[in-house]
Amino acid sequence: MFVLKPKYIIKTIMKKSDRYLKIVEWSDEDGCYIGRAPGLMLGGVHGEDDSRVYKQLCQVVEEWVEICENVKWSSLRLALA
Repeated sequence: MFVLKPKYIIKTIMKKSDRYLKIVEWSDEDGCYIGRAPGLMLGGVHGEDDSRVYKQLCQVVEEWVEICENVKWSSLRLALA
């Protein structure tokens, strides 16, 4: 029996920070974009450019995930499996 095997196997690697919802929205009250991750942290980031805010938010979420893993804050009920 002859079986073809793929030459390359493409595997998508998902970062733990990808599991958290990230929201960027315009705030009329603040006059800028606000980025937040409600399932992970209080507060957020803000700025004039939505793509920059999103980039900063992703960086902050990655840092929070790393901090929570190091400290092992079980009270936050993080899904870091």
